[in-house]
Amino acid sequence: MECSQEAVPCKELWTAAHVDAVLHSERYAKDGQNILRTATLETLPHGVIVALDIVTTHDTLPDCWLKWEGQLHRWSHGG
Repeated sequence: MECSQEAVPCKELWTAAHVDAVLHSERYAKDGQNILRTATLETLPHGVIVALDIVTTHDTLPDCWLKWEGQLHRWSHGG
């Protein structure tokens, strides 16, 4: 919560519910549509999960990836 308070100062102390509300507002427009952003891998922090739309000649790769230590790793809820 301290990181949230530093990044986006507010009068009240940050709570998990407050963080969830901010994250939700950053992911969805007022009409409910998902907000998509583009970025280069180098600009993203470690631990971020990204969606990619990559098709190779052999396979369509999963679209969820975790960036960790400069590398992308396949990510799923199942591990």
